[in-house]
Amino acid sequence: MASETEYRIDEISSEYHLYKLGAFIEYKPVPAWTMRVYGNDVVPTHYQRNRQIYGGLRGVSALSQIERRRLTNGALIGLRVQHDFL
Repeated sequence: MASETEYRIDEISSEYHLYKLGAFIEYKPVPAWTMRVYGNDVVPTHYQRNRQIYGGLRGVSALSQIERRRLTNGALIGLRVQHDFL
């Protein structure tokens, strides 16, 4: 099981995945250029997101709401081209 937690000014958001699978292929035609083809969440899975929402700043405000969601996401495929200016 994989989990991720994000902290914001007025909330804490946690995601729980049964499993996550990603892959990438990177190619450098010349030293200054990098090309990467990647896939995130290649196998679509269900996951749960919990949010603790506060009425104001987390450190001084009371907890106002707890949200629990079961979500499904699909694969994310992308291409990144990068040039180093050195």
